[in-house]
Amino acid sequence: MNKKTNDKIKNLAYASLIAALYCACSLLPGISAISYGPIQFRISEALMLLCLFSPSAVFGVTIGCFLANIFTPFGANFFDLVFGTGATLLAACTTYFLRDFFTKHIYLAPISTVLFNAVIVGSYLPLFLTDSSMAVWYCMITVGVGELAVCYVLGVPLAKLCKKKNFFNK
Repeated sequence: MNKKTNDKIKNLAYASLIAALYCACSLLPGISAISYGPIQFRISEALMLLCLFSPSAVFGVTIGCFLANIFTPFGANFFDLVFGTGATLLAACTTYFLRDFFTKHIYLAPISTVLFNAVIVGSYLPLFLTDSSMAVWYCMITVGVGELAVCYVLGVPLAKLCKKKNFFNK
């Protein structure tokens, strides 16, 4: 096989692996209990920082999010599938396109993930809650805090490790 074909296969493998990890980290019993709802710590969001290193990660986290949102406790629904996945895609693309800046300022890298998910997911989440009087602003804050926690506690160390080990350039 030539180098171009090898690179395509490698990128497809990276995207597939990241999608599978994202989906598994959202749906595993125990973890899934904190992956959905107004107060959520979706562990899989730590993988968003891999978008600093490869466009394969952009595809991987987006597909992984879509698959995880099919199995939401609220049932597969238009909002999660379109807007939830869209928030992930916007955050992933922003992270990837600003990667030169973010790799130099690694602690700012999660900002797009936190903001897009807090605003987009937080704005439609009250539609699915049993307490329909829950305020949109409350959901935006709680989703944002969950994103902050996951991205900074797990995502930043993961990105630092990938950068140090030069994982995506092998």
